[in-house]
Amino acid sequence: MKKIIIFISILFSSVILTSCDFVLGINYEIPDYESYKLSNIDFEPYIQTTQSWNDISLSDVNEKISTANIKIKNRMYYSSTIFSPYTEVHGSGVIFYETDNYYYALTNQHVVENYENVSNQRILVEDYHERIYYGFVYPNSEDEMLDIAIIVFEKKEEKLTVLNLVDGFVEINEHVIVLSNPGDRKNVLTNGYVVKYNKVYVYDMNDRIEYKDFDAIIHTALIESGSSGSMLINLDLNIVGINFAGSDDLENPMSFATPSKLIINHFKNNVFI
Repeated sequence: MKKIIIFISILFSSVILTSCDFVLGINYEIPDYESYKLSNIDFEPYIQTTQSWNDISLSDVNEKISTANIKIKNRMYYSSTIFSPYTEVHGSGVIFYETDNYYYALTNQHVVENYENVSNQRILVEDYHERIYYGFVYPNSEDEMLDIAIIVFEKKEEKLTVLNLVDGFVEINEHVIVLSNPGDRKNVLTNGYVVKYNKVYVYDMNDRIEYKDFDAIIHTALIESGSSGSMLINLDLNIVGINFAGSDDLENPMSFATPSKLIINHFKNNVFI
């Protein structure tokens, strides 16, 4: 079994924040549940694309989907005092739903988890235009095995793009695209194809091996550190999976994603009830 590592960027920081950013970050209150509650979502079925790779312009794809891509910063403050040091975890996400007042984005559970068990965890969302939003995890949306979670954040004036999360399993050999935010870069696009489905092992945050007891999408659109939670889309620009890990095999690198079908099943059983 090839080793697989979770791509996640952790910054241990004791930087001095501006007082405004710090106070807002610590004191942000999650809105009342009834204001953002989702009763149900009708997901479109997955249909194998009729487009070929030769029909696609990657620059056009990037332009269409870039404002659905978000960067996530999970800050865990060690105290509520001014200039508190914090641990920060970076990841990516993709907007899949909206209401009049909120956007809903998919990401990995390991991106938004409170590893430090602090009371002052804050999740910051950065969009394509570098605007910052305060986000929060939708109740019961997290699943450690599938490594999935929903992030909610309030809308601003500028409109962002919403991509369809489709209900089904992407076909083997189908071309796929990843858009993510590795390291200090944003909107990095890679492409490849689906190789197969298989169960995998990953390293958790403590470098312990964790078995993923579901058939993950194994594909060749490469991801890097900071790409955890990023979109996996087909040529119709529909979300067919969420990336959670990549291989450390330099000769035959692969990436791994949770299928959209399993994500939707989890939401139907745990979120939209």
